[in-house]
Amino acid sequence: MMNYLRNLLLTLTTVGAVLSFYIKVCRDFFIETIKLNYKNVPGKQSIFEIITIWIMYSSIIIYIVWVIVFILTKGSMMNIKSTDIITQDRVAYLIAAIILILFLNSFSCLVVSFHILRKYFIYKLERKCIKRVSNKMRLWIRGSKITSSLLCLIGMFVIIYYPMLQMSLLKEDRNFIFINTLSVEEISTFATYGIIAFISLTFFIILNSMEEIAKALNENFTYIILTDTEEIACNIYLEYNEYYLVFRNGVQRYISKSKVKEINKSTYYYTDKILI
Repeated sequence: MMNYLRNLLLTLTTVGAVLSFYIKVCRDFFIETIKLNYKNVPGKQSIFEIITIWIMYSSIIIYIVWVIVFILTKGSMMNIKSTDIITQDRVAYLIAAIILILFLNSFSCLVVSFHILRKYFIYKLERKCIKRVSNKMRLWIRGSKITSSLLCLIGMFVIIYYPMLQMSLLKEDRNFIFINTLSVEEISTFATYGIIAFISLTFFIILNSMEEIAKALNENFTYIILTDTEEIACNIYLEYNEYYLVFRNGVQRYISKSKVKEINKSTYYYTDKILI
């Protein structure tokens, strides 16, 4: 019993650590892609940065290819309880169509809004001009978060609920034995739905962080960075491990965190150019 509890706690700890790292990578994905444009040491990359970037781009490619192949070739292979073969096929195609629509909505929103917000963020950071995120774009991001959540719930429902109907539990002496009646094809389908749920969770986390970015881009605030010798005003800045990056008169300034006393947020809005 103690060995079982120890293994369970070890498994939960490992899963929690991996999940926390994954959520952090997805949450910081937008900002990290912007940070790649600005380096105080040209060409330098940390091992963590290389691994993170590789995971980001590899995951996106795998996600897209896997879901498209699944939708086009498999659709829904669940063994729907129906004596009418035509009805069964129609329901299967309906499920596949719903998954396709939800996925394409979330994916297209992620790609389009990512490109626009990234451009607006750089404009504001470099003080080239100030562009505000439209209410229509913010509403699309919010709606895509909902569709991503729905798609994730569909995937989780399929991989959790349906196998329970196909498995039997027998008690032998003091032990419980699970009898699996699932075919290899069904197990493959459930694994695919699990990946779809994982993809949808990824979309949700990234879209959630982008919604916060859109909110920050529309805020009329000035950040005042106080150092030992000066006050530096900016509308937005980037935070690295050891310094803050701000733009002033077209020049990149890397301010060491050790020299920063505090950062204030003022309602006064500093602008060089305004373009709404």
